[in-house]
Amino acid sequence: MEMRKITLNGCNAVPDDYRTIRTVMKKPEEIRKEIDSLYMEYRSENGHEPHYADCVIRWRDDLETEEVRIALAMDSDTEMDEEIFFYCDSINDLKSLADNGKGDFIIIGCLDFGIYEELL
Repeated sequence: MEMRKITLNGCNAVPDDYRTIRTVMKKPEEIRKEIDSLYMEYRSENGHEPHYADCVIRWRDDLETEEVRIALAMDSDTEMDEEIFFYCDSINDLKSLADNGKGDFIIIGCLDFGIYEELL
């Protein structure tokens, strides 16, 4: 029987055609501060509450990252439902998704806030 040596580099090799969002892992409190900062900036520039946040998540099972849209209210009668990955009840609910140990994914970055009318 022929034995093969498997190196750690071989196990972690990523195929050339593999695409992912590259991010530096931040601490949950840094992500919550980032969300707060972008939220306050949006409110001061636009004078109203945003409907959603565009975020980067990391799946817990395979550590894949993905850009997603997370609603900031539980409204489900919008034309944009197919655009929404996840629904939150509030900005605090959104920030809680940055904590380890909750759900199938974790927010690892917040990109922007917006309203549904901008998407139409």
